[in-house]
Amino acid sequence: MLHLPGARRGRAAMAAALIACSTLVATVGGRSPGAGASGPNLGSVQLALAPVTTGLSSPVDLAWRSGDGRMYVVELGGTVVIVSPDGSVSPTPVLDVSADLGSGSDEQGLLGVTFSSDGTKLYVDYVDSSWSIEVVEYTMSGDVADTSTKRVLLTIPHADYSNHYG
Repeated sequence: MLHLPGARRGRAAMAAALIACSTLVATVGGRSPGAGASGPNLGSVQLALAPVTTGLSSPVDLAWRSGDGRMYVVELGGTVVIVSPDGSVSPTPVLDVSADLGSGSDEQGLLGVTFSSDGTKLYVDYVDSSWSIEVVEYTMSGDVADTSTKRVLLTIPHADYSNHYG
């Protein structure tokens, strides 16, 4: 269970729910949910949420890499970590940009992650130490982003406001 102060609690709860939902499998009368002209019978759907892992620090986003069944979880403080299907968290972060981040409101930090379609590039979105929003590309080297390949794709100056960085 995540215990975070203030506004982070809602975001952390949402991320935890997304992590839990990512493991759900719903069967609707033996058909896929989109099957049938009139759609599925939602009254027959039964869902249950179960914790996937513990020990994450302010999770705010999830991603999957092509050909990899593990979840990549973004932690607001600046790390991307791997969560295996058994719920174990890799001790080595995929990426740690905590030194590049600004500090302040709950809307600042490492905010998002995605992979290129072939899984060779990692893209992150964060608020840097000058309060600008940055979208950055890294080349993946195995399970780790190679920080020497950092390429800033977009910088949006944002020093005039202390919130709404998404």
